[in-house]
Amino acid sequence: MLNCKHATMLMSQGMDKELGMLRRMSLRFHLMMCGGCRNCKKQMMFLRESCERFPQQCSPIEQSNNE
Repeated sequence: MLNCKHATMLMSQGMDKELGMLRRMSLRFHLMMCGGCRNCKKQMMFLRESCERFPQQCSPIEQSNNE
């Protein structure tokens, strides 16, 4: 069974790429048993969605070049 640190790492990796079947199943089993990691996953998903919705702003270097 995964520990919470490894589960968190897999959750993060799973947001960027598809996990293999064994890792995906291990993570699902851990999430069924661990309320803390379920909460962490919800927070990670919220942060990712919020960042995707946040409008992209120019960096300070790009702003100085446009002036």
